[in-house]
Amino acid sequence: MYLGTEALNIAEKYQMPVIVLSDLYLGEHFETIDDPEWDRIPIERGKLILEDLTEDQLPYKRYLLTEDGVSPRTIPGVGNGQYDAGSDEHDEYGKLISDVRAGYPDSIKIRKQQMNKRMKKVDVLLKELPAPVIEGHSADDSDVLLVGWGSTYDTIAEARSHMEKEGIKTSQLHIKYIVPFHANEVSKILNEFKDKGKTIVIVEVNYTGQMARHIRAETGFNIEKKVLKYDGEALLASEVVEGVKEHLG
Repeated sequence: MYLGTEALNIAEKYQMPVIVLSDLYLGEHFETIDDPEWDRIPIERGKLILEDLTEDQLPYKRYLLTEDGVSPRTIPGVGNGQYDAGSDEHDEYGKLISDVRAGYPDSIKIRKQQMNKRMKKVDVLLKELPAPVIEGHSADDSDVLLVGWGSTYDTIAEARSHMEKEGIKTSQLHIKYIVPFHANEVSKILNEFKDKGKTIVIVEVNYTGQMARHIRAETGFNIEKKVLKYDGEALLASEVVEGVKEHLG
């Protein structure tokens, strides 16, 4: 629920599509939860223009170039706030530049400006999103770092509790945001554990190790040790424990 609210806030505030990845386990499992905190995440609508536009604001630049890449937008009913929302590249007013104007020097310049504007939003968003942090033991006294993402969080946490009882000191790094990705922070954590000779294991419910590949693409860090499950059944804490122990020898 909270993730859905956060996703809608990002979509509204940054005016971009947001995809929330789910899976069968998350969609069909049973779990007892506390009463939702409805005000935990306030609704953010972003840069909305709710009053009629004045003469000095006309003609309305729906795709105005801004420092953060987000342009103020009107809603239906705002006087003088109408604009074109074409499917092709456009200028600040929403007028298309990719048809009869394609290839002209001014159109090429505008296209690059609009593309830079959109990508700037991603950079600004990344700074707002909380970076992943280590749970459990630090790199100084940990035996193993477990990396996970998505619905594996609780299962890995349960597996860690079992291993802790057996004297295995564990740490957990859980990835929440995939794009944009906190490459610098993740790289720093992984390299810290590697430099101190700690075992790093990634836990995933797929055959190819999708997150491990994504981490390698974004950071250059290759997590070689994996616990993968791909038989269609839910991941069990006992399976994580067994897999980690095999890697620990």
